[in-house]
Amino acid sequence: MNDGDILNKKLGRRDFLKTVGSGIAIMAAGSSFSPRTSRAAKVIPWQWEPKEKKPEKVIFSAWKWGVETRYPRVAEEFQKDYGIPVDLALSSPGPHQFGKVFTLFGSGEQLDVFKSLITDRAGFLKDKMIDPITGMPGVDEYVNDFYPFVKQCLVVDGEVWGLPAFAETWDGHYNDIKYHEAGFKEHAEGEPFRDWDEFVEQCLKAKKDKVCEYPVLWPAGVGTEQLPGCWFGITHSMGGVIFDKQKKHALGPGSIARKSLEWMRKTFVDWKISDPRSLELRFIPQQKVWITGDYMYSLIIRDYYLSWGNDPAQSTIAGHTREFRMPEGRVLGAGHANVICTARKSKEWAYMLLQYVGGKTKSGESLVHDIQTATNGSNSGYKSHMENYFPTVATRWIPNGNMPVVIKSYEEATGILEVVPAMLEPWYRLWVDMLNVDVQKCLKGEITPDQCCDNLIKGVEEAKKKIAT
Repeated sequence: MNDGDILNKKLGRRDFLKTVGSGIAIMAAGSSFSPRTSRAAKVIPWQWEPKEKKPEKVIFSAWKWGVETRYPRVAEEFQKDYGIPVDLALSSPGPHQFGKVFTLFGSGEQLDVFKSLITDRAGFLKDKMIDPITGMPGVDEYVNDFYPFVKQCLVVDGEVWGLPAFAETWDGHYNDIKYHEAGFKEHAEGEPFRDWDEFVEQCLKAKKDKVCEYPVLWPAGVGTEQLPGCWFGITHSMGGVIFDKQKKHALGPGSIARKSLEWMRKTFVDWKISDPRSLELRFIPQQKVWITGDYMYSLIIRDYYLSWGNDPAQSTIAGHTREFRMPEGRVLGAGHANVICTARKSKEWAYMLLQYVGGKTKSGESLVHDIQTATNGSNSGYKSHMENYFPTVATRWIPNGNMPVVIKSYEEATGILEVVPAMLEPWYRLWVDMLNVDVQKCLKGEITPDQCCDNLIKGVEEAKKKIAT
């Protein structure tokens, strides 16, 4: 099933209510294409004002994050600027927030804008829950400012599917205390090793010299992003893909995906340089272990976790977690979106709210992105924001000299949909569930990489059959 098939098989709300309880919330995303030329006149989008009648209120759904300040500020600013109250349907992260979105939509409630990870978009497309913003006034002003990898994630078949909620690169960090203790010296800033062979040599030496029992820690717990992202990131770094542009698997004998899985397995089973606990750790638990300072390398981790490794309030290695460039600059990136829901009251006013949470306010302020960068160092996905605002604020979490490496990663990153374009397909989430089981077995030494990939090849057809029924 291609993009057009998904978009043409429209489910009404009555159909949705019949199927949502049966696991209809299949999460995925889409492949990237160049956007169509905007049909709207050239305008400053955040200064444009809708012609449609003002709704009594607008509703935004997202997850809470620590002491939540972003969205209450949005609600305050939006009502002050336009006189429209904003209801915040906030919840805890992950499945809780997605569940709230499906519940609101399925019950026929109003929902104007919500936050959507790239791995959940196919489910929302399949159920006709989101509208593209292609052709909305001034949308090209935003798209032209996207980093290339963000554009690859947010633009599908010429349609623009929202504005960035945040962007991230999937790269690696190293603890320069352990690195130097092991007797190594960087080739250049952000280049502690030149290829994966040198990486392994360093880790074996650090282990032999008892600098680290396990030099490598991964966020390789079961999840839609964690363990899959580790394999995807290493595969891309070695020049491979998981699915080709026709969304056919690239897992056969001799594939780079098999080679990368074999390499990962060796780090756990043969060389014993990867901590087996990695297979139990999702992102935040992995970072809680990382900041003990017992490891030399962290793979594959999101760039904004520099704010954990370098936070003096909690990290024993504050100031010593540095980002490094992946071999040949092959780093994956993901752009996550705020999107307009088809359950909105007014698309024009939903677009204005969308800008407040994913673009700029009426005054031209990047309100949400400024707060996020200042709070945890996450990036907006806009080139202008990274160039002008990010370096002035995020330095508190980025060691001296490391900022150019972080920025270069955003310039070099390839969108995840270029490596796993099948994320768009409605069967992808079922297939990822299989991946988590088999790849974990492989990394524990219970099955071979060949057996794992053979199982996953069969799993594609199994997932397609299941979703068809």
